[in-house]
Amino acid sequence: MADISDINAAQTVKVVGADSTGVEQTPVQSTSDGELRTSDSLTKAVDGTLSFTAGTPTEIKVGGSRLVGRKVLFFIPAAAGKYGFTAGSQNIPVSKNQPITITITDAQGVWFDFNSGTNNLYVVEGSGGV
Repeated sequence: MADISDINAAQTVKVVGADSTGVEQTPVQSTSDGELRTSDSLTKAVDGTLSFTAGTPTEIKVGGSRLVGRKVLFFIPAAAGKYGFTAGSQNIPVSKNQPITITITDAQGVWFDFNSGTNNLYVVEGSGGV
């Protein structure tokens, strides 16, 4: 039996995303030389300033809820503090004016607490699609 080429041996495969109900959408395309064509970029960003007092861990988000489809969270504290991924634990230290960027989803929260005083936290949330 003779060997067959990869193209003749390969089965057709498609890579397709699905929405929350399981409906297929947004098929991934490829170039003529077989490279997948994907793009993951921010299409929306919101920014704001949170002002709160030390001892009151505050979720980092702009407005009343997390940005839908959130992919990135960027913040700069106006004073030293710490952040973490639950309301009950902030263990990661941050210096005054230290920019922090976290790749994240809208399902994950991040909480910040200042070391002392009442201070501002400058926040940007970015979202987008493939």
